[in-house]
Amino acid sequence: AEQLTAGNLSARTGRPYGNDELDQLARRFDRMAATLQEREGTLRKWADIFQSTRIGLAMSSPDGESLLLMNPAFAAMHGYAVDELVGKPFRDLVPPEDRQKLPELFRAIRAERHQILELKGVRKDGTVFPSLIDATVVKDAKDEIEYLIASVQDIGELRRAETGEREQRALAEALHDTAAALNSTLNFDDVLDRILDSVWRVVPHDT
Repeated sequence: AEQLTAGNLSARTGRPYGNDELDQLARRFDRMAATLQEREGTLRKWADIFQSTRIGLAMSSPDGESLLLMNPAFAAMHGYAVDELVGKPFRDLVPPEDRQKLPELFRAIRAERHQILELKGVRKDGTVFPSLIDATVVKDAKDEIEYLIASVQDIGELRRAETGEREQRALAEALHDTAAALNSTLNFDDVLDRILDSVWRVVPHDT
């Protein structure tokens, strides 16, 4: 019992299990120690996942006024160390122009208990990035909201990939139209107009 109290969950009584009262007590004690050891192993695995996953994970107060816990990925995503963010309000991680949305956003999460949304994040150096947030309410035994948990992903790379895919598609269409123009007429002005129209669709420009 002293070893178990000291945190050694592998400790067992070592007593053979018979039918008397002490034997039964030893059996229950060993079963309890084995259960605690198994739970500790599971918690350790979850802790490893929390620390090593590349998805940002965070816990906040129900109103978002205080970040209670976060993993290294969440902190790094915003350009901070973990200890710099503990106790910080979530609004500090959102661009100033979007902060007025937050009270209603947190009300919706508390009311619906789960929300998936896109929201701009801001790093310590002031750079802004798009993020995908999956937020969930956690309640206590009295059915009162204890805290919010959220997974956060920087989807900037995804957005850039989508933009690149659209640009590639537009370029392919432009090349097709240019080839069609060259094959359909020998009128130089007409060909030039169609080529310029194709280029106009592909090359970024101010409207």
